[in-house]
Amino acid sequence: METSFGRQVKAILNIDLSKPSVSDSLNSLSSLTDSYPLQKDLKSLLKRRSLHTYKCFIEDFKPIIQQIKNLETTHNNLIENLETISTEVNRCIEKTDHAVRQGKKLQQEFQHYEKRQGILDCVMNKVTLSEQEKVILTSPEKELDESFFNALNKLQTLSETSLVLDTNDSRLLKFSLDDYISEIQEAAYEKLFRFVQQQCKILQQEKVEVLPGFYSAISHLKNRPVYYNHCRKELIKSRQYYFLRRFRKTLTSGEEAIERHISDPPLFIGECLAWIHSTLISEKHLIEGLLGNIETLTAEGENLQESTIIDKIADPSVNDLKDFVEKAINQCSLLDSFHSLRIIAFYIRNFTDTSILSFASMIIKSLYEISTLCEEKLGQRVLQSLTHIKLFSISTDLQVPRAFMERFTEFCQLLKVIDSNREFLPFYQNLYKDLITKSVEFYKEEAKSAFDTARAAVLMINILNFIKFALSEYDFAVNELQELDEDIGLDAEDLIKASIKSIIEQYNLAENFLPRNLQTFAESVLTEGKLAMPVIDSLQDMNIRNKVKSIVASSILETYRGLLEKVNENDRPSAILEQLVNL
Repeated sequence: METSFGRQVKAILNIDLSKPSVSDSLNSLSSLTDSYPLQKDLKSLLKRRSLHTYKCFIEDFKPIIQQIKNLETTHNNLIENLETISTEVNRCIEKTDHAVRQGKKLQQEFQHYEKRQGILDCVMNKVTLSEQEKVILTSPEKELDESFFNALNKLQTLSETSLVLDTNDSRLLKFSLDDYISEIQEAAYEKLFRFVQQQCKILQQEKVEVLPGFYSAISHLKNRPVYYNHCRKELIKSRQYYFLRRFRKTLTSGEEAIERHISDPPLFIGECLAWIHSTLISEKHLIEGLLGNIETLTAEGENLQESTIIDKIADPSVNDLKDFVEKAINQCSLLDSFHSLRIIAFYIRNFTDTSILSFASMIIKSLYEISTLCEEKLGQRVLQSLTHIKLFSISTDLQVPRAFMERFTEFCQLLKVIDSNREFLPFYQNLYKDLITKSVEFYKEEAKSAFDTARAAVLMINILNFIKFALSEYDFAVNELQELDEDIGLDAEDLIKASIKSIIEQYNLAENFLPRNLQTFAESVLTEGKLAMPVIDSLQDMNIRNKVKSIVASSILETYRGLLEKVNENDRPSAILEQLVNL
């Protein structure tokens, strides 16, 4: 809205200065300003005009101020509206997030329900058995053929499906399915159980012809532990009866009965264990064909080892085996006892290493007991050998006693067995100590009491050389050979001392005079080159014999040299003695 001041200003600005009248008016203004009164009036006029102008300006500005206030009010309202909008937007964001979460949850639930719907559809397609399948599974008259096992597999699938349905959402469906299949399952498994029992009776016969369905039947019975364990016990019982009956027949009946070799213990024990080994291998193959594998049974009592089905099948034959083997061992010689021990150790290792029998088997336990019995018999045979040796006196020819040679020959046969089977080396030390060492000690005492030192030394050297020669071909007897060499050296020293003493006494050697038979002695030394000593000649070892004679002769000659140096020149011996001294 245009004010009066504005109109005036506009009018002034619109004045046309080119007009003469306007120009004249402007020129006349200078004359007006020259006079004082006029100037004063003009200032007053201008002041009034200025005040009027200000007043008009203020009047004109009032609407603007009001508009500014209105604008400020509008601005404040706008801010309040924006804050309200922001709050609403945040609330919408929260609602949107909640809606997204709800949407994801609904999506997951939808997928879950789709999966459950698929399971339900699958169950609905499989839960039904045809009437023919029900009859095949439950009727006792129907045989266990391929159709039976196909229907049983379908029933097993239903049972597995029931386990899948064991959730909160489908538990009612599971209960309904269990009610549907439980009665059919019981009838089918009972039919399987009766079939397996009938087949177990067949397993007692000499020739086993098990129906092809046996393995499938007993495999399905594993789902029912009570039925399965009972069938397994029936199977073990049947095979136990067959194995024991056949073992006794093999031992005692027929022209080739093993019992006829009982007088030869190693052969008898070897044939018994060989028959058990081969028969148990056949049993293992049969059981694997029936059950699919050789299962372990629960450990009993303090036995930490689990026994197997094969262990249980063989266990009833333990008593018969022990009776016959112990009877054979009682007739063993020293060598037979050791051979029997070797055979038993071989079969223990063979049974266990090839997993035919476990260490929990009664057969293995009894073999360990028999092995201990063999060791005891071995010790008894050693004592009997020592008793046999002590019954015979030593001979006067100073050679190795015959009784010792007989027993030592048997001992040498054992050494050959040990040399080819080094696992028996621990027995060698005990045998050597018990038989050889004690025999040598016995002969040493006997020789000392029966002979003089020289003859006793010769006897012991012959015995020790006899033992040394026999042991020299075995590298495991190195320590014993060294000890024998030391003992032979000690006995040789005793022999040398005794021989020198004997020669001195024989030829009346003394430090104060020359023997009368000096010439005779010198001649014998020169002509024969050796001393005639029967004791030394009885030695078997030529090296020891020559060594002893050489030392004895040199010792005697040294004695003569000393005596000759004390003799006066008038008593100078003959040329023969001079030759003797120069030897």
